[in-house]
Amino acid sequence: MVCVHTSPLDAPGAGDAGGMNVYVAELATCLARSGVQVDVYTRSGSPAGTDPAAGIDPAKVTTVVTGPASFRVIEIPGVDGLAKEDLPDVLPRVAAGILAADHGPYDVVHSHYWLSGEVAAVLAAAWHVPLVHTMHTMGAVKNDASGEALAIEPPVRLTGEARLARTADAFIVNTASEATDLTSHYGAPADRIHVIAPGVDLGRFSPGAGRDGGSEGGNDAQRLKLRTELGLPATGPLVLFVGRVQPHKGPDLLVRALAVLRRAGRTPPTLVVVGGVSGDGEPGWLDSVAVESEVDDVVVTRDRVPRDQLVKWYRAVDLVAIPSRHESFGLVALEAQASGTPVIAAAVGGLRDAVADGRSGVLVDGRDPQTWADAIAALLDDAALLRRLGDGARTHAAAFTWSATAAATLDVYRRVAHPPPDRERGAAVVSAHLRAVGIGHVAGVRPGEIVASLPGDHRLVTTTSILVGAHSVSVVAFVCRRPASDAAGVHQWLLGRNARLPGVAFAVDRLGDIYLVGRIPLAAVVAPGGASTFDVLLGALARTADESFDELLRRGFADAIRSEDAWRRSRGLPRDNLAAFGDILDDLPGLDHD
Repeated sequence: MVCVHTSPLDAPGAGDAGGMNVYVAELATCLARSGVQVDVYTRSGSPAGTDPAAGIDPAKVTTVVTGPASFRVIEIPGVDGLAKEDLPDVLPRVAAGILAADHGPYDVVHSHYWLSGEVAAVLAAAWHVPLVHTMHTMGAVKNDASGEALAIEPPVRLTGEARLARTADAFIVNTASEATDLTSHYGAPADRIHVIAPGVDLGRFSPGAGRDGGSEGGNDAQRLKLRTELGLPATGPLVLFVGRVQPHKGPDLLVRALAVLRRAGRTPPTLVVVGGVSGDGEPGWLDSVAVESEVDDVVVTRDRVPRDQLVKWYRAVDLVAIPSRHESFGLVALEAQASGTPVIAAAVGGLRDAVADGRSGVLVDGRDPQTWADAIAALLDDAALLRRLGDGARTHAAAFTWSATAAATLDVYRRVAHPPPDRERGAAVVSAHLRAVGIGHVAGVRPGEIVASLPGDHRLVTTTSILVGAHSVSVVAFVCRRPASDAAGVHQWLLGRNARLPGVAFAVDRLGDIYLVGRIPLAAVVAPGGASTFDVLLGALARTADESFDELLRRGFADAIRSEDAWRRSRGLPRDNLAAFGDILDDLPGLDHD
């Protein structure tokens, strides 16, 4: 089997603690070692051309691991250096770059996070293969967890996630609670959701000397050596936070808990924060909280560290704290526990599965700094309890392996790649619906293809190819040829439109010609009410093609329209049907109506 992963935010294995990067890299590695050819597409870290009509620069291909098969990272140029909020506008450019790289065909597309899901939906439709999606986090859940003050996820993300909930063939989630979130917030069908826990690299993350059957003295010696090496205080308790420094991850809650301890007359532990600013965090934000709380003398901040160095930090401290407002799982919790260090974590989302409360760590309800201060103090005051939890942490983490994650994921791939034979039923549903609504259609030249003529106002007919495949029903409509005027401006307009389209997207082929594409799983079409599901997709395509037609002509063919108008005027011919382009014609008020 050959599969492709899309992860356009960051290159997996980029040398930081990013949970999604770790997930993609570890999963791809284990799949390759089990014989699955895996290509991972991500955005490039170096500048390149950005205009698909002018040609796509060659993608950089790096082979990460080889085995029975290989795992390659393919970097798509032209979308580097963008802020997270700017990425939705360039997703069609990423899709065009992946198609231009021409490394397919693939059996399955697996996307990670909603941004890559938007790209993957276009790829799956173009390649006629199933789409598997892993949300990792959901905007609606983050907004609910953050409350009004921190509800920062934009409507474009919520719309994109809802669209994926309708169009993906299968979803992989980390926990049963995440499956419930996906169904309750976005209406994803429960029979398409598969719960597969992520793993941890038990070779990379281990207790080390003195923590795995060794002497307590050896443990102390290792800890002192690591603290000296890392520039940390040699004495006193240390609490470690690893992650993005942003309000959603909650490091400020730990700072305020330290302040509670100090006000109570206790010497607070040193809080070590490892991670860069991201998302809604601002440079210096956490430092300001520490100063205001009068505990800046016991807060140590470090930037992101290479992943192969993280185990040193886990081993050097007494406790790892994860105060997130929500986590789909929490890979940091597994890594810390595999290193023999107990975890104190918020009792939210996947952390309730990642941490065995009372056996590998402690789960804390709520976000009251007093509650967190009491829990931290109780753990640090009881050396015997910390040792017992440290032993239990390693045992608990050992139950989560990437090989098990990969095996379960491969089973999902096989299911969607070899679905029940519903193709004829799907074609019957599509044909019956087209007849019912009076849309003319004929059989196409490809197996399962139906060519329909969709009526419109601005564009009288939009010829649309409807392909009922083994996994999905896809629709493709030719919109216009390569823009002759201001191609870059037209593409920018298309990008902006794509961010607001309901279930369809503009795409540009290698020649620069513009199409509309859309896709829904075959299972959704043959299910009860499937005709209505298909009608929503077809209606979105028809409306978009019709409403955008004049604007595309105006933007992309202004010179041709002016030439046509001049030719008609020179011969005294009627110009009535050019009225829609009056803003680019000099003397529209003087139109002849002979």
